[in-house]
Amino acid sequence: MTYSVLLDKAAARFLLQIRDAKLKSRLDKAIESLASDPRPSECRKLSGTSDRYRIDDGKVTVLVLAIGHRREVYEG
Repeated sequence: MTYSVLLDKAAARFLLQIRDAKLKSRLDKAIESLASDPRPSECRKLSGTSDRYRIDDGKVTVLVLAIGHRREVYEG
């Protein structure tokens, strides 16, 4: 089953601001891979954080809510 992957405005804005082509390519591939595997085994929710993406199995949709550098994703 293939999921639709949608980006929240903030996540899309973050991607547009990335100037490093190699990093942008890695992020694009990771986001695209959510379409075929929305719950990758190597990913786990960070403790003390809100969700960065939501999966709606009923609508077969993944919504990416936030993207950020590792040092910025922890809420403090």
